[in-house]
Amino acid sequence: MKKHLLALSILATLAACSPAEKSENDQGAAQQVASSAADTHASSNADAVIFDEKINAAFKQFSHDLIEEFWQFNPGYAVYVGYYKYDDQLPIPDAQGIKKEIQFIKERLTQLTAFPVADLSPANASDYFILKNQMESQLFAVEEFKSHQWNPANYNVAGVFGVILNTDYKAKDQRLKTIYTRMKNVPAYYAAAKANITIPTIAH
Repeated sequence: MKKHLLALSILATLAACSPAEKSENDQGAAQQVASSAADTHASSNADAVIFDEKINAAFKQFSHDLIEEFWQFNPGYAVYVGYYKYDDQLPIPDAQGIKKEIQFIKERLTQLTAFPVADLSPANASDYFILKNQMESQLFAVEEFKSHQWNPANYNVAGVFGVILNTDYKAKDQRLKTIYTRMKNVPAYYAAAKANITIPTIAH
């Protein structure tokens, strides 16, 4: 599941150390360097932050479940990033589907922001902000930007079909069955699109 959070988490850890010269004829200098390194290591351990294990375990489970739910709502996006579990699904973007999506985002955002970020490990804190940014961005797109009401170009199912057809992630006959299943929702999908496009821009 972690690899899919890459689609939506990059954590870089940088470490630097100064080189120490030591002479083979000066054992005392070598011992001094070793002693200094040991003291630094002990000091670093003493200053290390201990994160709450229960909170971090709960967050990992929550983020795992959230990402899985996210792919269920966005199976086409999942296909594009290489997650094919829901490849045969084509959600209908009608008023009911949009309402359900908004409800999902708001509920999960409330649950997400309930986690105390200060108690999360650096890796989990990074995931926290990636998830938060993604959910807030999606909510803005649906509630504020509303391109589903004015941009017909949003409604194009061809791309995902192309990925399924041309990517060897499973046998071709299985991919053809997936395409056939997914195509069943195409008429309803475009019917919803026509109903949604109430204020098309001149350019579109």
